[in-house]
Amino acid sequence: GESMRPHLPVLRRRIVGRETFPPAGAVLVLANHASFLDPPFVGSATPRLCYFLARSSLARIPLFGRLLRAVGVHFVDREGSARAGLARAIESLEAGEVLCMFPEGTRTATGEVGEFRSGALLVLRRVPVPVVPAGVRGTFRAWPRMHKLPRPVRCAVHFGPPMTAAEVLAPGGFEELRRRVAELAGSPLAPAIARGDDPSEGSDGGARPSTVG
Repeated sequence: GESMRPHLPVLRRRIVGRETFPPAGAVLVLANHASFLDPPFVGSATPRLCYFLARSSLARIPLFGRLLRAVGVHFVDREGSARAGLARAIESLEAGEVLCMFPEGTRTATGEVGEFRSGALLVLRRVPVPVVPAGVRGTFRAWPRMHKLPRPVRCAVHFGPPMTAAEVLAPGGFEELRRRVAELAGSPLAPAIARGDDPSEGSDGGARPSTVG
């Protein structure tokens, strides 16, 4: 409920597209990752309680630890373990929760929306749930990774219509999702790096969980 929403008095926020958000059942929200502020902004914008994956060590960071605790967080204890993070994501969706992942895997350094790691695809193959693309605007200017503290900036969260798991898993579907996220974020796409036909067949690094950070 609203009592669980984080309070961010110094940053003004706008929400667009909430009317298309699935009203019930498990949902995987996939968003761009521009700043440490993304989880509280996405979490406070979703019409339902939204959970995130985060490394347990992040809870000890001043200010950010408090922001994490203000939203629903599933902590992944084993630092850097792809298997543990993906298992926690699958468990969350099997329980019917709304889970947000940041498939870029790390905060952008340029403002562009980078390539999506394949962890989300592995989760969708196990739990085929609706996918809501989300674009966060303004948080890169408010708290880019090279700054120690945030500054007041108008931010916005834009939700797109849900895609089915089958649409995302189809050939070209994951890149189409990335294009929609970038469009919603008002951010340019970073050039894609040629890999193979199936990114999920890559190294363990490509399947790393999309944790906050």
